[in-house]
Amino acid sequence: MLITYRPAGGEPRDWSFQPRELSSLEAEDVEDATGYAFPLFQSQFYAGRTRARRAVLWVLLRREDPALRFDDVQYGMAELGFHWDGGTETTELARQVEIDPDIDEETRTRILAELSPPAPPSDGEAAAGGEAPLGSATEPVAAASSG
Repeated sequence: MLITYRPAGGEPRDWSFQPRELSSLEAEDVEDATGYAFPLFQSQFYAGRTRARRAVLWVLLRREDPALRFDDVQYGMAELGFHWDGGTETTELARQVEIDPDIDEETRTRILAELSPPAPPSDGEAAAGGEAPLGSATEPVAAASSG
């Protein structure tokens, strides 16, 4: 997954991120900051829970500023974006989401829909522009990238 951070008045940042690649100390810090056991943290992160995503941003920023406190990390919702890398990552994530007992069915359906590649546009849609509908998985990313 590619995480983009575009803070207003700050330097844009991009990171490649996989929850399972956190060090054990980072995972413990995330557990302490969120109150979620690590497996639950992962499902909450993929489900879009803001606290879980803020914890990820905190860990990534803290790698360069070890004194940064969790409570010091605040961002506008349009400033933080997530892009699926596709391929193996998306397949593995979909598998995890399908079997995760901590994700409710509505959230599971939404995440799996976001992970599914869009259907190719029909000839009529291609002629009309074929843009993604508002509220699609790409909309927040576009807003985060425009600054």
